[in-house]
Amino acid sequence: MIKSCDGVITVLVDADQSGPVEATIASSVRKPQCIVDGSSGAVRLLRGLPGVSEVSKFTTPELESQVRGIVERFLKTMNSR
Repeated sequence: MIKSCDGVITVLVDADQSGPVEATIASSVRKPQCIVDGSSGAVRLLRGLPGVSEVSKFTTPELESQVRGIVERFLKTMNSR
C-alpha cells in the first residue's frame, strides 16, 4: 500500500511500534512524508529520513485543528513537487 501511494502521513503513538517501521519503508521507496508525533519518544532519527517534509508534535486539546493544519501543509508540499 505504501508503494502505490502518492505520499504518506505517519502517525506515531506510544502504543504502536509500527509507525517508525512504516516511516522507514515510505522513505526507502522515496515517498514524500509527513510525520505526526503523538509519542513520548524522540523522533530525531525519523526527522532526517529522505522525503520527510515535516515532523509535527500534537497535543490532545487542540488535536483536530492541529491535524487539519498538518495535513494542509503536507498537501501543499505535495502539490509543489
